[in-house]
Amino acid sequence: MKRLGLLLTTLATACTYSSPDDGLATFHGSVGNGVTHVMAVSPLAGDLQKVVAPTDNGAFSIAVESGRPWALVFVDSKRKGADMVSGVLRSDSLDTFLPEQGGDIDLGYISIDGRDATMAGSSDSLDQALGLSRRTLATIGGVDDIAVRYANPDIDGDGVIDAEQGRAARLEMHLEYAIVAGGGRPASPDDFLANSPNLGYEHVGTGIYARLPESFGSVDRANASVTFEQPYWGFEAGPFTPAIPAGTPITQLTFGDSHTFGVFARPDQACPWGNYRFQSGSHTLDFTLVRMPTEMTMNQVMPRVKLAPAVAGCVENCIINSVEFQWERRTDKGWIMLTDEEAGALAPSGSLDLLADDGSYRRFEFPVGVPSGSMPWHQDIYRAPSMATGQVSYMHLAFQTRQGLKMHASLGTGHSTGHEVGAPDGDLLR
Repeated sequence: MKRLGLLLTTLATACTYSSPDDGLATFHGSVGNGVTHVMAVSPLAGDLQKVVAPTDNGAFSIAVESGRPWALVFVDSKRKGADMVSGVLRSDSLDTFLPEQGGDIDLGYISIDGRDATMAGSSDSLDQALGLSRRTLATIGGVDDIAVRYANPDIDGDGVIDAEQGRAARLEMHLEYAIVAGGGRPASPDDFLANSPNLGYEHVGTGIYARLPESFGSVDRANASVTFEQPYWGFEAGPFTPAIPAGTPITQLTFGDSHTFGVFARPDQACPWGNYRFQSGSHTLDFTLVRMPTEMTMNQVMPRVKLAPAVAGCVENCIINSVEFQWERRTDKGWIMLTDEEAGALAPSGSLDLLADDGSYRRFEFPVGVPSGSMPWHQDIYRAPSMATGQVSYMHLAFQTRQGLKMHASLGTGHSTGHEVGAPDGDLLR
């Protein structure tokens, strides 16, 4: 999967309404005293955008790019760090709002209780303005909690809104899975020939990594730590590793490139919620209101993959003719396929790597935004050497949706082309 390394930070200084023709959607309304700015955050993979607009006697108007999800944060710039967050807008289960087209979206009066910001009117009018069905909105609401990890407008805690300084710290979550078959046994490539409904994902850990803004320089590895406001369970001694108490700096870290560091949490305990603090020398980053999924596979959108054999009916050691994929989400009643609208709104993307025992290798990248498809082994640009399922020593799936979780699933013993469990993927974080 091609991953963009560009990080964008945008500042809006004017309160102007948009028209449907200019591709901008404008959220406007009013809010109580103490809110000086509204910040819209869209943490797409490889493309973090922040838009900030001032309020005017409580009135606000903020123009954002349509066709991408936005979290809306109400800011008191007279404060510092996480205290700048007056409230984050929620509507039913939605933490992000994805306007399909440009135009005005009237939020009416916004009330703030604690850090929850809510509209005085019905959420139905907002849903209608977004232009998406209730099913699609519910699907987005099931996966977008993680987007509010960027709710803090002053992550570096210097008392200035980061977007006004052109600074953009990153917080990445990498969920690691093993692919298993019926009874929980490790899956084999032959299991993918029948697209078995018993194939599933077993959560094996979560990487939690921050990337420093470029202006901060490299990570000070000798003086780096991560601190959570909830207990953290690491993996140094496997399942017997004791929990690190809340508020205790963690110094057993994993490092990526020169700007990236973090920890790897094991799967038998929930990942910490709340505030994440990353310390590197004199620099501190606070990511506030981090909300990890309580169950790492429930509500997640994942690809179901089939290896179609060249000879119909073959079930073992078969020459692979094509790779078929279907995006599904897990519910209480099992896996269900995404609709065209859900696939367009979530824009799931993914890739499959196959490594053979003779060293040959093939990668398939799933087209973005479609619920299902088939990719032939032989493509127009070249004819790849054939590969049988019995030759495959390693399979690796990488996939993600717009809302910010990166997921990896693998089987086999090789990792020459895949992502090694427990270590940051430098390509993802670069």
